[in-house]
Amino acid sequence: MADSKHTLPFVTVDAFTTRPFSGNPASVLVFPLGDDKLQQLAHDDALMQQIAAEFNLSETAYCRELEGGSEDEPRYELRWRTPVAGASRSRRLRQ
Repeated sequence: MADSKHTLPFVTVDAFTTRPFSGNPASVLVFPLGDDKLQQLAHDDALMQQIAAEFNLSETAYCRELEGGSEDEPRYELRWRTPVAGASRSRRLRQ
């Protein structure tokens, strides 16, 4: 579980639109390589659900950088959560 001294950086994006403040808002958290604490937190399903509930947007995305990528082609695991459902969809992808 995250302690109050650790910050989880995030952005809120407007998906499926070209105009600000329209479309489908979603929060996105990125867990980069090189930050062992964030990488560890990325595996905490209960915490991911609590974060999605706190944002209370239709979806919250979690992008965990994976080993094996390069600076030009990083690799990520992408997971989603909704505020109420624990249904997690995962996908590994390259940028």
